Amino acid sequence: MPAPLSPTRIAEAEQRLGFALHPLLAAIYRDLANGGFGPEYQLLSLVDGPTSEQAVECYTEARAEYADTEWAWPEGVLPILTWGCGMYACVDCRSDEGTVLLFEPNPGDPGLAWWIDSPSLAAH
Repeated sequence: MPAPLSPTRIAEAEQRLGFALHPLLAAIYRDLANGGFGPEYQLLSLVDGPTSEQAVECYTEARAEYADTEWAWPEGVLPILTWGCGMYACVDCRSDEGTVLLFEPNPGDPGLAWWIDSPSLAAH
C-alpha cells in the first residue's frame, strides 16, 4: 500500500478543498495509506498518490465543471472511490456521521443521481 499522508499534507489538502475531512476519513489517509486499497477500483489517493485519480482533484474539477448547472457538485461531498462510467462513492464531510453517498449520473436525471449508500462511514 502507499505510504500514509502526514498531518501537514492532509491540512494542505483540506485547505485546497475549503473544508475539513471527516475525522475517520482523515485517520484513514493519515494512519493507513494514501489510497490504493479496498474494493474493486480501490480508495482514491487524497493527493499525489498511486491511483490515476486523486480525491482533491476530482472534487475541485467537479465543482468547477458543473457550477451553476443542474449537476452542481455539492459542497463538502468528497469522492473517495470511482466505480467507473462516471460513478463515485463519496463521503459527506459536512455530516457528523460521514454519510456515504453514491453518485450515479448515467440515467441522465440530476435529481436521481445521488443516493445514500450508508448512513455513516464507520458503518460502511
